[in-house]
Order: sequence, then C-alpha cells, then structure tokens
Amino acid sequence: MAHARFMQSAVLRMLGLAEFDRKVFLSYVRKDSRSLAIHLHTAPAQGMYDVSRCAMTSLRGQHVFLSASFPSGERGERFRPYDAAAVADAVAALVRVIFAMDGSVVFGGHPTITPLVLMIGSQLRLSQCVDVFQSKWFEDKITSETWTLIQSGVGCLHWTRRRETLDESLALMRTEMLGSIRPSAALFVGGMEGILSEYEHCKELLPQTPKIPIAGPGGAAARLSMADARGLDLDEELIQSECYPFVAARVISAIASRSGADQ
Repeated sequence: MAHARFMQSAVLRMLGLAEFDRKVFLSYVRKDSRSLAIHLHTAPAQGMYDVSRCAMTSLRGQHVFLSASFPSGERGERFRPYDAAAVADAVAALVRVIFAMDGSVVFGGHPTITPLVLMIGSQLRLSQCVDVFQSKWFEDKITSETWTLIQSGVGCLHWTRRRETLDESLALMRTEMLGSIRPSAALFVGGMEGILSEYEHCKELLPQTPKIPIAGPGGAAARLSMADARGLDLDEELIQSECYPFVAARVISAIASRSGADQ
C-alpha cells in the first residue's frame, strides 16, 4: 500500500497540476475501470496542451505489445540522450492505462521490465493480464521475484526454443510472440538495438498494426518514426512529451478507439 501511495504521489507531481481530481486518478488505476476519464483542472505542465478532458474507451481484452528496456553501459552510449528513470515512468504509466482499460500486455522477457510490469498487475490484483515470451537461451536467468509473480497468476510465461546463437534465439522468440498473440498496437520505449530489431519484426509481421514510439525517455525509441502509427490521431508533440500519464491516456485511448472501429 505504501508503494502504491508513493506511485500515485509521484505521478501527481510529474503532471505538475495544482488541481488534480484524486478520485478520478484512483479510478485510473483500479482493476474494474472500463470507462474512464482524467480531468485536468489546470493546463498541463509547460502549457503544452490545451486539453480539459481525456476520455478513454475499452480495449475489450485485446493485447498491446510493449517493447521497452533501459539503455546502459557502453552499448547505451550509441543511444544517448536517454533517461532510465523516465523509461520506468513511461512504462508504468502505459501499463496502468492498458490494464485500467481492460487490456493485456505482451512482450519479450527482460530482466528489469518483466518484474516491473508483473508488479503493477499484482498491485492492481489482476490475473492473466500479462503474456511474457522468453527464449530458453535465458532459462537460468529468471529471477526468483519474477517466478513468484508468475506463479501468483498475474501473467503467463511462454518459452520458445533455444537456437544455435543468441540472435537466432531472439528472432524465433519474436516471430512466435507476434505471430501467436497478434496485438492491436505496438509501443516502444527507451532501449537499444533490441528495440530497433523488434520494430523491424513488427513492420514485417504486423504491417497494418499501429507502431507508436514514446520518445520522451530517449534511447532507441526516440529514433523511430511516427509514420507507422496508422490511423491514430497522435502528433509528434504528444509523443515527445515527458508528462507520461497524460501521454499514456491519450495513446491508449486512441488505440482502443481504433480497435473498436475495426471490430
């Protein structure tokens, strides 16, 4: 509970709003919220948007693919500028809105992103809201915390075969993941080479699926084009914003509206 209150306070501070309806915010993270609205009683930080209401519809149980990781080390130097804390903030905001809008998350297992997403589902007391695909190449790398969350029923872990090389193993995992789940949209946050590879896999396997880079945290995702965000009313200014709960509400609402229109 203390952690949940900390997350709520952090989001409120990040929005930078003097008058924010806390009751509406709490509904934003509740399990059974299906028709939601975030009311902004003052202009968002830096006056970037003149929006008084961001309405959201339901994802109706559909999956959203999440490609995210934290740039680091020498490899990360190629993808500067980036902000690791902002990657976590953006991922948490996106995942909470997906869950609140009756959606599920699918992604390739990552040692830092996996426990973060599963923990959010656990905090919201959800079940089977996450599908994690993991190559057998990393069979001995799963942390005890991740196993505990999986065993609690928050999500499902799907293993894919190990091939001769790491690159071949990852390619197989991504092909099976995107081919079996068929997400309604793909989101990209932070990351390094893996983000770029998953973006190309999405373009090849899911050509009609909207692909949305969240550029604010930097990293590889900030280098991706909005050209493949098909049929969504989103602009570059929004995608580059660092006001992540607001970005998440707008982006996921647009995905849900498009998905509803396609059904």
